[in-house]
Amino acid sequence: MLFVLRERRAREPVLDLSLFRSGPFAVAALASLTLNFLVAGLSFALGQFGSVILSLSPRTIGLLFLPGTLAIAGAVILAGRLIGKYTPRPVLIIGLLVMVAGGLLMAATASPTMALWIVVLAIWLTNLGSLVTSSAVAETILSHAPPEKSGAVAAVQPAFGMTGYALGPAVYLLLLNLFFQRQWLDDADARGLSVTEANEAVDAARSAMAHSPGTAGYDPNLLRQSGLDLGLDFTNGLRLTLLVVSLLPLALAVAAYLLMPRRTRTAP
Repeated sequence: MLFVLRERRAREPVLDLSLFRSGPFAVAALASLTLNFLVAGLSFALGQFGSVILSLSPRTIGLLFLPGTLAIAGAVILAGRLIGKYTPRPVLIIGLLVMVAGGLLMAATASPTMALWIVVLAIWLTNLGSLVTSSAVAETILSHAPPEKSGAVAAVQPAFGMTGYALGPAVYLLLLNLFFQRQWLDDADARGLSVTEANEAVDAARSAMAHSPGTAGYDPNLLRQSGLDLGLDFTNGLRLTLLVVSLLPLALAVAAYLLMPRRTRTAP
């Protein structure tokens, strides 16, 4: 905000803020924020889900991000060629929709006993979509840069990207906690437990996890004593979180379809 105020008052601003009045430029900047938001948030959420619910070790969770790396690298090169041939518009839309597919896949299939390959596929789709989208974002932003201001305009992409990367885990955690609380409250109500009893059970499970960080998964004995299925409640909270955040790239894909030009402008 301080930067914007300073730029609006400066005689020679570093960045021409009128660029954000351009539909394609604004969509590209927001896409940079969105893809980093989703990648950072998903990494955090799946880390929690993998260790707490699926009982995966930190090493296994880290290895989940490796499959498909070479395929993604090849896809990014192909995306670059398609941008030159068809403009960034279709590539940006496809990249955003692939990220939507990754989020919806987890939202539809997440369970305490889900197959590991589905988690790998969801991560792969999200990473693939983010890098394909990033290629189209870079091309769109740089196409609006005058030669003497190319550096400042190009910096818009990492600036928005880091903003999204910082917001991702915080917003995912906020939504996950909100939906998890709603789920275990509904669970308690269905089982005839009072809010106080359910809250004590959840606090006991959290305390056990905090004091035993090396132990993956909730203690089954503790769950039986609480009378709640916290693993399922947490999973349902994750599914709702992913469903909500998947609306963001979907909305941007629609905006890109409506606001970005179908063909590259010919030079006069």
